[in-house]
Amino acid sequence: MTASGGGVDGPLLESAGDSFTAQSGELKFNAHPCEVAPVTYGSLVASHLHWAHRVLACSGAKTFNLLDLVQTGAHAPQLHEVSKSTRILTLLIGINDLGTWPFGVVGDVTTCQLVNSRRVQHATCHATQDAASLDKQLAASSRETMRALAWLHRNRPHVGVVLLSYPAVVPTVACPENSYLTRPELVTYNRIFDALNGSIATDAARAHVAYIDLYHSSLDSRGCPAWMTDVLGGAGQMANHPSLQGVESMAATIVAGLPGSMLKRMR
Repeated sequence: MTASGGGVDGPLLESAGDSFTAQSGELKFNAHPCEVAPVTYGSLVASHLHWAHRVLACSGAKTFNLLDLVQTGAHAPQLHEVSKSTRILTLLIGINDLGTWPFGVVGDVTTCQLVNSRRVQHATCHATQDAASLDKQLAASSRETMRALAWLHRNRPHVGVVLLSYPAVVPTVACPENSYLTRPELVTYNRIFDALNGSIATDAARAHVAYIDLYHSSLDSRGCPAWMTDVLGGAGQMANHPSLQGVESMAATIVAGLPGSMLKRMR
């Protein structure tokens, strides 16, 4: 786990989740597997608050890594690491529960884009996920998320929990830049990501924890994802992950969305 940002003796903000929390889109991070970047949205939020920060997130994490399964190189399931000094915990997780193993839906998108980019004329890469399969994966992810939130309520009642949605990963169908995806593929992937973010928002409401929508802020006026690295962006970038500018935008959106009542209570 990585500590950064803010004064070490101040209040502590921790961030749990997967690579969207651990990374900044650039191939600059610590040793595999957690791959935590020097700058993350959590460290920037903490810096704004003049708090200390610690990353609990680990690249590749699924929801069961919150409580049950220890990832290689980690000391414990992520939530077991939540400190008694923690005032706020941000949680962004679930995307790796969807799609195909081992890289989940983001890996599916990236593979699809790379396949299409090598063709003179785009042909579908067979980006499909039937509704029943998606519903099953979402239900399993939601169960784990709700169990994690209940655990936090029982075992870390002093922590203010903020559940985050995922920023836009693929263009909407209105975006003039298709990012090497055909219209049917765009429809498929938008349906998957919309369903995931909807599930996260529902879980937050059911658990009575704060929720911040990162998705809508991450689209530009044309309906294109403004915070993601490009799949063909060149060396030194993690495809389809928030860029450094994207991480900065995520942090700004989170700071603006933190409930005033939570910050007042946490001081």
